Amino acid sequence: MEFRILGPIRLFVDGQSRNLGHRKPRALLALLLLNPNKRVSTDLLIENLWDDDRPPDARKTLRTYAARARNALIRSRSPADLKTVDGGYLIEVYAQLIDYHRFTSLVNRGHTAVRKGDHIAAATHFDQAVSLWRGKPLADLDTARGRETADSLIDNDLLPAHHGLFDAKLHLGEHEFVLHRLRSLRTEHRHDETFAIQWMRALHGSGRAGQVTTFYRGFVKRIEQELGVPPSATLEGWYRKLSSPEPAARARALTVAPPRQPPHFTGREELLRLLDKAIAGGEEVVIVDGPAGVGKTALLQHWARARQGRFPDGVLYADLQGYSRSTPVEPDIVLATFLRELGVPQDRLPHGVADRGALLRHVIGRKRLIFLLDNVRDSDHAAPLLGAISGVPVVISSRQVLTKLLQDGAHRIILPPLTAVEARLLLRKLLGSRVDAEPAAAAEFADLTGGLPLALCIVGLHAGTRPSVSLRDLAEELRHEHRILDAGGYGDDATTTLRAAFTWSFDALSEDARRLFSLLGLHPRPQFSEFIARVIGGLDQAATAGALDRLIGAHLVQQEQAGRYSIHDLLHVFAGQRAPDWGAETQKARRRMLDGYLRNARVARSTATPDNHDVSPLPTAEPIDPMTFATDTDALRWFIEERANLIAMTRLASVTGHPEHAWRLAACVHDILIRLMDLTDAVQVNGIGLTTAIAVGDRTGQAGLLNNLAHIYLKLRFPEQAADCATRAHRLFEASGDTYGEGVALHNLATSHLDRLDAMTAIDYYRRSLDLFTNLDKEWAEANVHNKLGNAHRLINEYGEAMSQYHLALAIRQKIGDHRGIGEVITSLARLHLENHEPATAVAYATKALDLHRRTMNRSGTAETLCVLAEAYLRDRDSRAANAASAAVEAYSELGERRGRAWALELLGRAHDEAGEWDLAASAWQLAAELLAALGNAKSTMVARWARDAANRAGKPIPGPRSGREHLPESHFDESADRTAPLRLRPRDQG
Repeated sequence: MEFRILGPIRLFVDGQSRNLGHRKPRALLALLLLNPNKRVSTDLLIENLWDDDRPPDARKTLRTYAARARNALIRSRSPADLKTVDGGYLIEVYAQLIDYHRFTSLVNRGHTAVRKGDHIAAATHFDQAVSLWRGKPLADLDTARGRETADSLIDNDLLPAHHGLFDAKLHLGEHEFVLHRLRSLRTEHRHDETFAIQWMRALHGSGRAGQVTTFYRGFVKRIEQELGVPPSATLEGWYRKLSSPEPAARARALTVAPPRQPPHFTGREELLRLLDKAIAGGEEVVIVDGPAGVGKTALLQHWARARQGRFPDGVLYADLQGYSRSTPVEPDIVLATFLRELGVPQDRLPHGVADRGALLRHVIGRKRLIFLLDNVRDSDHAAPLLGAISGVPVVISSRQVLTKLLQDGAHRIILPPLTAVEARLLLRKLLGSRVDAEPAAAAEFADLTGGLPLALCIVGLHAGTRPSVSLRDLAEELRHEHRILDAGGYGDDATTTLRAAFTWSFDALSEDARRLFSLLGLHPRPQFSEFIARVIGGLDQAATAGALDRLIGAHLVQQEQAGRYSIHDLLHVFAGQRAPDWGAETQKARRRMLDGYLRNARVARSTATPDNHDVSPLPTAEPIDPMTFATDTDALRWFIEERANLIAMTRLASVTGHPEHAWRLAACVHDILIRLMDLTDAVQVNGIGLTTAIAVGDRTGQAGLLNNLAHIYLKLRFPEQAADCATRAHRLFEASGDTYGEGVALHNLATSHLDRLDAMTAIDYYRRSLDLFTNLDKEWAEANVHNKLGNAHRLINEYGEAMSQYHLALAIRQKIGDHRGIGEVITSLARLHLENHEPATAVAYATKALDLHRRTMNRSGTAETLCVLAEAYLRDRDSRAANAASAAVEAYSELGERRGRAWALELLGRAHDEAGEWDLAASAWQLAAELLAALGNAKSTMVARWARDAANRAGKPIPGPRSGREHLPESHFDESADRTAPLRLRPRDQG
């Protein structure tokens, strides 16, 4: 949560701007936030809020604005509390939630760092501080006194912070940074002498000393003509110091040009800071490593150009070409180049690495140098050079993790891809206003390139040479068949493509690593487990671990956590295109991958699901030992980790000629998709499974998947479609003699009738399915039917029979250790006790059920039980109702379940109404009404009326007796609601 007054006055909660009302109440809040936890007098507030347009009774108007501001804070659920105190107003709030007070805190930390001589930390604190300013402060306070206050904040707070930032950066030798950031500030504050001095220092430090005199004379002339004052002694002293020849003479011992400034360098502030800290901290060898195209060379070049003032004796740079079409540069050639740069004639260069290294150490002596060794192939490539360079810092870049050098104490910095913000900034540099004209297409470019600067530069060049083509069309073209890998390969350089860059890294691998990397391209997603890598490669555990280590070292694979890995999206595409190079091995690897996923999914399903009606096995092409799961929780975690991969594998199996795998994978993943309420994917996956089961003529598979679809349609509240699928499944099970399948189909058919409020027909079907399950001794299924029978009897007000059925279900589920099922039955008992007007008992049951739902990862059960708990608290007039209802709203929102969210919002509105928080009640009910209207539920009209009534009551400054109480929601159970689903509540006056 953040209050912003350094610019337009805003409140942000979770990154979203909240409405603080009209301009005057916002301005009042800003004045109070400027002085948090302190009384601000009424007179001072009036003086700031109005000029000559002051209303006749300003104090009364001020009270109105204060009430509106207070209501805005309440609506936004802000932690701030606006209070009326003797002769004024006060806002109670944690000061660090206000941008101005975070600014002052950062500035103080910056000054403390300066006193300690830590200019890196000082620059960081000052930079963070000034970044909090988003325009003129108190921007909504448009009065003469308000403008004076804003100008005072700029002069006394913002400008000194900039002064501190630029001083720290100048101490660090970052002259280009100062010149870039000062350019606009000098224009805006044209008479600021401190800025003028810092500009001259930056010019001098960046090698532009010749411009110092011209600038100084122009600045002095301006202040004399416009202000009528002469230059200060401090300004004159700095000019004499910077314009004298002595400093240049002292620094002329050696001049070695640093590498060129990369033209489109963007962002990387944190990485630059880490480099600064490492060098300032005395690290002799710093390694920057990362994958191809991530911008290692650009980082080194930019850093060296910006910091060259720290190394007056020179910056020596060499590209060792460890990964390029050329042969890597040998160490003796690099040493010879450095010696010539340092003034050793060609005819005096010794031969061999050892002699050249000895001479280089002698020439370096005590000089203040830095060496940049770019594009190093491996540790052995760099080691001879490091042996020759001692006593001065060395920065190395490589695509490879230089393990040997790290073991010798080198400091490592890993370079990641650009963030989304940095990627957009780079695209704006490359394409200008086209990025702002087509923001969605620009985001597509950033997504397409995965944040690799090289890829962004390539697509930027590609788009720049096609100005008449829209960015959207270009993005679609580059995504099609992954053309982005070859974009940029035209003109006079065919090597500036991602494919070329990736190929150099790929070719440097050992054969086993190349083979595994290529075969990982067959995996449908860039995330995978160590188990699947082993299966795809057909290797043992040790060989797989070794190959993965080599791929990680080459930055072609990243390890996400223990046993789990990922490949950058573009590298994954590249790997997939290399897979065919391995011929027939490709088909074998794909079959092993499918076999591995299916074997694991069957084991995990049998562990996580008490249903012992197993998915039929499928022989594997090669022996594969599946994973084992000690508990149902372990199996559930595996399903959640692999959920996206299992869905992708189901689709892959269906299109690559493996229908037997496809329908079995669909059957295995069904339960976890239902638990997570991922119903859209569940429909698609089971649809694929049904199609492939029909293709191979497997009736058992068809019937099972039809049953799954019936289950999903019941969750989606489509009872007619569910009944159709269940009826078709029943016929197939009956024809194949699968009695258990018949029972499941009858159970789903019964539930479809229950959803249509036909309780008697539902009870008949449930009894028939129960007879089948009892004869088969299928206890898990019996318990499920008893629970549903309880729901059916509750629907027709047979509470005694409902209680009996629930306890039968509970006893069986406790016997077989079905913790998820126990939670569902306990929720049913909580609802039953709630209907019997026993809220305290309902709370006890619901609280216990919540714990079980969370342990078994039953998200839909959690959301439903929170609503039951909220209703029970409301019946007991317990203040915890709002928290439970709010949690239910969040849970249903995450599930994307609109009916459940509307139910939870109704309860939340009631909880706020009971507490007299009518603004919040109105907001909750209005959202509920909108959801119900979108669902075509006639109840939306009534809920909207509750919202209007609550909003009217919110206009009273002091809560009084409620009017129209007969129109407020006193809920009972909606007789048109689905009793097997979350309860629906409605007011008595709805019928």
